[in-house]
Amino acid sequence: MAIRRKKKKGKVVQGLAAHLSAKKSALERLDGYRLRLHKSEEDLRHKEDKRRVVAETMKIANVENRSLHSDLEAACKRDAD
Repeated sequence: MAIRRKKKKGKVVQGLAAHLSAKKSALERLDGYRLRLHKSEEDLRHKEDKRRVVAETMKIANVENRSLHSDLEAACKRDAD
């Protein structure tokens, strides 16, 4: 009987060790996923910041373009008169 208990206890310990090992591996993978997600979020924030800068620059360029276009039309109209 004592031998069976030792074998049974050994199997329980092995099963528990395997379970804990699997849990540890799963937690390590989860940490890796979290790190990648955090990096992706940082990359998206950086890209959004760049997009805002480009959008603002384009707005300024469009305003300047309209102003130059108006000046050109006014100059052409003066030349025509």
